[in-house]
Amino acid sequence: MPLERLPELWGLPVGRFLEQTGAPTGWRWVAMMDHGDYLSLAAVALFGLITPVCYLRIVAPLLRHGERLQAALVSAQIAVLAAAVSGLFAGG
Repeated sequence: MPLERLPELWGLPVGRFLEQTGAPTGWRWVAMMDHGDYLSLAAVALFGLITPVCYLRIVAPLLRHGERLQAALVSAQIAVLAAAVSGLFAGG
């Protein structure tokens, strides 16, 4: 994509932007990580893993301490995050 076209593309609705640029949707951006602009998405994705990894880490200690309700809530949050990442809630 020529750099001089970017300002006109930024103002487009997402559907038109994707049509004009051929940008990947969903998890297809992973295959384009050899490009610098998509490599930055990898950093954002890694940052997004902090919460679920921490949640996974505290489930066992909560159960050991008898905090079953807290462990269930944490497990439910992990399930919702996993469903969101999988695209289960994606519209259209």
